[in-house]
Amino acid sequence: GPHFHMQGNAPGNYVKRSVIYDSANVWVRVHQSNFLTVQDNIGYQARGNGFSTEDASEVFNTFDHNLGVAATQQPAASTNPNDVTDENEGAVFWLNNPRNIVTNNMAADSVYGFRYHAPVSPNKVLGLADISGILQVPIDITEALLSHKTGSRSPIQRTYDVYSRLEPVDEILASIEAVTHDDVRQVAVKILGRPKVLAVVGPFDDDAPFAAVLG
Repeated sequence: GPHFHMQGNAPGNYVKRSVIYDSANVWVRVHQSNFLTVQDNIGYQARGNGFSTEDASEVFNTFDHNLGVAATQQPAASTNPNDVTDENEGAVFWLNNPRNIVTNNMAADSVYGFRYHAPVSPNKVLGLADISGILQVPIDITEALLSHKTGSRSPIQRTYDVYSRLEPVDEILASIEAVTHDDVRQVAVKILGRPKVLAVVGPFDDDAPFAAVLG
């Protein structure tokens, strides 16, 4: 898949509306590049991690509205020479610096869905930005959807993978019990209020029936 290699600050660069499948390595890797956009892509079948950063110097990149399916364990040694802790275990999204934007993505049928794996000692020599203290930066994964088939680990273990701590059971239950009818209603309105989308495999001669379905 595409590899953004040492581009520095590159706000005009992107991978959009692409399908990347049967990759022997990653779907998209961002290395020492900042302000990129990875959006509206589909990744299917990868040996190792799917959408990933490389050495923890990468900041302010946007991963938005991507779908990743079937990221599996890489049988070979790590293909990431700049982070020896990257074991290519099969994460759809694998990032090692939380100063990136991850929104509206979906992960399914993989070892991990979303994994933040901040190195204990980030390499400041390689970094294009000040990456000191990244272990203290809050992590925000917005509107992420994990398939129930994603990961062989328990929800609590996956929580530790993402947040670098075990969330107490009482805290989990309290957050669930705090959900109100208004919260559910707002989510339903947001989801059901989106424009209808229909995917069709052709060829076909008349699109009227499809237009009727979309109203």
